[in-house]
Parts: sequence; structure tokens; C-alpha cells
Amino acid sequence: MNLYEILGHLGATYIIIRISLTLWHFLRLFVLPKLGFRLRLTKLGQWAIVTGSTDGIGKAYARELAHRGMNVLLISRNKDKLKAVKEELESHCHHEIKTLAIDFNQPKKIYQTISSEIQNLDVGILVNNVGIAYEYPSYYDELSDQILEQILNINVISAMEMTRLVLPKMIENKRGAIVNVASIAASVPMALMSVYSSSKAFLDFFSRSLNVEYNKDSIIIQSLIPGLICTKLSKVNKINLFAPSPETYAKQAVNTIGLCDRTTGYWPHELQYTYIRFMPTFWVQKEIYNTCKRLRTSALKHLEKEK
Repeated sequence: MNLYEILGHLGATYIIIRISLTLWHFLRLFVLPKLGFRLRLTKLGQWAIVTGSTDGIGKAYARELAHRGMNVLLISRNKDKLKAVKEELESHCHHEIKTLAIDFNQPKKIYQTISSEIQNLDVGILVNNVGIAYEYPSYYDELSDQILEQILNINVISAMEMTRLVLPKMIENKRGAIVNVASIAASVPMALMSVYSSSKAFLDFFSRSLNVEYNKDSIIIQSLIPGLICTKLSKVNKINLFAPSPETYAKQAVNTIGLCDRTTGYWPHELQYTYIRFMPTFWVQKEIYNTCKRLRTSALKHLEKEK
């Protein structure tokens, strides 16, 4: 057997191993949990906290966690929406639902209020979901001070501060899970969405770092990197296989808690992420840039018509 044959065998073996591991990954995350092979979430604690819980992914997560036996504390800005979601959840489940109206764009003193509210709760799961994005794809120099401050406060600082609030008891109890909702945008730099994608990349790295730090304390810290979902934030209005409803997404994503520390949470998104990983980064960045330019042009035309 000559050198080229050896290299050919090694290459084929490597490809077979990668394909096998990918198939096992899909099977473990998206098939076996439906057969009952998943974590019983109530083992982590009695309460789940979900930020940004009146719309989209947050609301769907709150509903799914309540259906799986958790009491839920809903934290969002709008009191009326919080009341409506609370009533909706209470009509479908028999667990305790609490609400707390908080604007995460306010100064850090809000975390004193949250700390007082949760100090007597047995918090098993924290879902850091609250987030904000641009109105439309924009060049960095066009961004206002206001939007930059909002992205920092809402996308970044909120996750850090909420994590600091729940970690001490989780460490003491040697159990718990923190799910940080990042985005598939964290996996590749996004021109025209630079600050947003960077904030999500922070959440991704933050989660992965903490997962190593607190693995010794049996605490699960998961980085969730979903693709497009039909929500107000994404501005996607039509449901399809690769842009599911928040409810469809949450049913799969909640299953992955305790099974994987970094996942898209939804099998079609996992296919997209696998594709992104195997393609050259410069090519993916170029395609994203061109897509964002088209979205930007469309948004600007729409705004011009409204004037």
C-alpha cells in the first residue's frame, strides 16, 4: 500500500466518522427525546424563569416548561401582555405562574427588584431570552446611540446579571440549568447586522465558557443558536420548515436541555448550521451580506412609501 492509498483510506475513515457522529447527534437530540429519553426538568428545581416571555420564543418556552411540570416566573416589560400570558398558561396547566414587569433597558437597579422577587424560589431553569435587533439591516455608522445602548443592556447585560442572580443557589443545590438564547448569527460574522450578531456571539461564548466552569457543580449551561423563527423580532411572517412557529421550535428545543450544551434546538436549523460549518467562511459571509443588502433595500423602500 503506497502513501496515496494510505491517505485515501485515512480520508475516507475521517469522512465516515464525521457522518456517523453527525447522524448520532441528530438521533440523540431530535429522535430519542420523543421516545422519552430526555431530562425530567422538575429534577432541576420547581421554578423556571423566562425573560422576554410575552412573545415569540420566550412565550413558547414558558408554555412548554409549564406543560412539563414547572412553575414559571414570566419577566417582560408590558404588564398587560404579562397578564394575558399568565391567564393563558393558567388555563392550560395547573402550576403556579408569576409575573414581573421589568424593562431590561433600565439601569442596573432593576436587578435588585428581581433578586427580591426570586430569593425564595427554588429556581431550576433560567431562560435568558429577552433580546432586541435592528429595525432593518444597517451599516454601523448609521446606528444611533440609543440602539447601541439597548442592544448592550438587553442582549448582553441582562443575561450576565440574571445569571449572577441564580448561580449561587444552583451551586449550593448542585443542580440547575441556564439557557442563553443566542442565534445562528453567532456562528459567523454578519455584515449589516454587526452589533446584533456580535451580541449573540457574546452570549454563545459566555455560555460555553460558563458550562466548563460550572460543570463541576452539575449545572447545565446551554447556548441556544436558533435560525429564523416566525416572531416579531425576526420579522418573518410565513411559517415553513426552516422558519417554524415558536411553539414548534420550543417543543424540540426544550427537549435538548441536559443533552447538548450548544445546539440550534431544531433539526432543520441543525442542518443549516451543519452546512454553515462545512462551507468556507468567506463564502457564507458574502451570501449573508448580499441577503442583508436585499432586505435593507426592501425595508428602505417600504419606509419611503410610508412617508
